[in-house]
Amino acid sequence: MLCIDWTAIGSIATSIGVIVAVILFIIESRRSMFTKAVDILMQYDNRFNSQEFRKIRRRAAEFFLSGSKEEDKDGRQAIADVLNFFETVAFLYCNKAIKANMVWHTFASWLVPYWKAAESYTQKRLLDDPNSYRETAVLFDAVWSIEQEQLHDHTEKSIIKGESLNRFLKSEAELPIM
Repeated sequence: MLCIDWTAIGSIATSIGVIVAVILFIIESRRSMFTKAVDILMQYDNRFNSQEFRKIRRRAAEFFLSGSKEEDKDGRQAIADVLNFFETVAFLYCNKAIKANMVWHTFASWLVPYWKAAESYTQKRLLDDPNSYRETAVLFDAVWSIEQEQLHDHTEKSIIKGESLNRFLKSEAELPIM
């Protein structure tokens, strides 16, 4: 006669139930983290495209197009505001609240050219404060790596080359203010 150990079967069923619950918890946690990251990015995207920030972006682009004159305090403040915006986004990236591909998708078209246009500005800031825009540099490298992967022909399609960068700055300098 076959003897069934119902206690063992109950233990196995309970173990399977716990494993399934843990897997579902992990899946739901990942989904929740993704949703939170998207919410964060949408909030920052809204700020980036707000009327107030469009004025700042416009002024920053004008600063670069005019030769980044040291006496242009408003222009220097505008580029500082743009870079500080990206430093905050970079902080979120470095602390794993958002992922590089999410930032690439949302902000690469602005982060990459502004970062390249601001090279001399950031180099001067680094002399005063070695931590200036440290996290933005990390984020730029991550986003730039993705950008390079997305470009199948790496030659003249770059958004940080001379004329492309100039076209970008001109388009930012002509941003309509809503």
